[in-house]
Amino acid sequence: MQKRLPVNIRETDAHLFEPALGFEAQPPVTYRLRNAQVLKGSIFDPHQRRFHISFSHIRPVPARRLFKKLLMLPLPGKQLAEAIWITDEWSREYFHWFSDALPRLMAAEQSGFYGPVLLPEHYAQVPFVPPSLHMLGATPLHYDPHKKLTVSELIVPAHAAPTGNYNPQLINLLRSRFNAGHQNAAGKNIYVSRAKAAKRKIINETQVAGVFARHGFEVHIFEDYTFEQQVQLARSAKVLAGLHGAGLTNMLFMPRGGKVLELRNEQDSHNNCFFAMAAALEHDYYYLLSKGTSTDTYHADFYVDVAPLEAVAAQLAAS
Repeated sequence: MQKRLPVNIRETDAHLFEPALGFEAQPPVTYRLRNAQVLKGSIFDPHQRRFHISFSHIRPVPARRLFKKLLMLPLPGKQLAEAIWITDEWSREYFHWFSDALPRLMAAEQSGFYGPVLLPEHYAQVPFVPPSLHMLGATPLHYDPHKKLTVSELIVPAHAAPTGNYNPQLINLLRSRFNAGHQNAAGKNIYVSRAKAAKRKIINETQVAGVFARHGFEVHIFEDYTFEQQVQLARSAKVLAGLHGAGLTNMLFMPRGGKVLELRNEQDSHNNCFFAMAAALEHDYYYLLSKGTSTDTYHADFYVDVAPLEAVAAQLAAS
């Protein structure tokens, strides 16, 4: 998919987005595995006598760990008739559940498979997993990842795209499924504050929230809301703004044609997942570079320059 540069791009910043510009999604592929063995979160194919690591993981799995999993093969275990596999080692995180796992469910359904979704039993306690599956009309089927499980017919959609990129057809289908039957007027400007986040905070959060409030943005801390409340807020949003983090994933529930502002680490050309998501969902993307305490965006805190923030907040409020 050919992406557009941010609406407010500066020529000196274009290189930050270039690595994400040329990605082209491939048609989704769904596999049917017979008598698949689920061994500690990995899929072993007894017919081919190998693990299908690319289906169950994003990162490579060391050979030593795979060997330990094989020791489970002689042990007794449970058996299921049919299930759909959509998870990997990152799927229980908010961003990865919606950007990586659920598009795989859409791919399975497009291929005509509507069976239960196979999940490790601890996913039942992840606050957004059960309600999101309920909204999609999908049934979870939980298993103990420490015991062997045999599935007579395991439906495995391949990853729809490398993490941080998207298959536009599937991510838009996912949005339409979540928003089916809802006609919310999108008119709110929302700033997602990370004031209660465990990491990746804005050092001058009070100033930043004040800037957004002065320009008519509602300030929300999504940790205070249920998943259903977050979805309802995002459905009503015309503009969604926030620091690089899971809260921006909620652009998925915004009507097409919204605007997204990401406060991002200066000189970070790697973390373009929200730029790419906005492009796939046909939102206008804006950005503001901020000073991080580290070049590692995931673990950094940030100081946001208030003067340029005033300018872009005013621009978005007037649009």
